[in-house]
Amino acid sequence: HDALPISIHVMTVDGGDAATLSEYLPGYGGPSEQQLIDVWQTPFRFADDMIIMPLQSGTQWDALSHAWYDGEMYNGVSPAAITSRGATKLSIDVVDVKGIVSRGLLLDVARHRGLDHLPPNTAITPGELDNVAAAQGVDVRSGDIVVVRTGWWPQFAVLRDGRAWRAGCPGQSWTCAAWLHEHGVAAVASDNVALEAAEQAVDGMFLPLHGLCLRDMGMM
Repeated sequence: HDALPISIHVMTVDGGDAATLSEYLPGYGGPSEQQLIDVWQTPFRFADDMIIMPLQSGTQWDALSHAWYDGEMYNGVSPAAITSRGATKLSIDVVDVKGIVSRGLLLDVARHRGLDHLPPNTAITPGELDNVAAAQGVDVRSGDIVVVRTGWWPQFAVLRDGRAWRAGCPGQSWTCAAWLHEHGVAAVASDNVALEAAEQAVDGMFLPLHGLCLRDMGMM
């Protein structure tokens, strides 16, 4: 479907490559695969494939280098630090190596409203987050990782059209940035497309909560 995130499936080695496999294995598979032919003299051959897909099409956390404005990333780092080989600063690799462990706190906004999912373009306000926490009997503490449930993810199977699913996404208002900062939240996540609501009342700014969290606060 041309409206949905696209994955590209390609064959890297097929049956016609068997005769010349050793010629490009050093660049493709490394020395272990080349040993099958050059060292062990085995008759074993193989076919292989790979999938290329945009990382925005699945569960993911934004690196601090993912979004910025006014020509500066977090801590004043230049966007030029992001090259065709990846981010040389503010990359996700630090999280990959060390991981992040903290107290997780689920704020179920959809359930608080008695809904399966929030209506399209619903903007969750700081006051509502406080109300949900109070109703659930939980305190938002410094260092918490807050997960906000909108119930929007199951709508993907219902709406089918990826453009409609993304365009109508409910989520947090940009004003929640102050709430996250005041509570000392360490990181934030959600079950929607981009954490924040698709339509935000900020003239001339796209995804303002991204800029406030990633660029200004260094919050994943």
